[in-house]
Amino acid sequence: MRTPIILDPDLQDRVKSYMREQHVSLKRAVNALVRMGLEVNDASVAPHEVSVLETGGLQPGITLDCIHVTLEAAEGAEYR
Repeated sequence: MRTPIILDPDLQDRVKSYMREQHVSLKRAVNALVRMGLEVNDASVAPHEVSVLETGGLQPGITLDCIHVTLEAAEGAEYR
């Protein structure tokens, strides 16, 4: 795909640096850098696991309907 791109000045400098270091054209540099960025993003998305702690439920008289009442019961009147 041919498309014009406008790079921010800091990215321009980094791409030019990559081109010099790797001895590649702008096209090859942009393609390689985009691939690297996409691979890092794909690799960093790991399955999310959550451990469930069974506490036996809420204590009698505790409700989550009014969070300020719950916080006061859990931490005392000075919870704020």
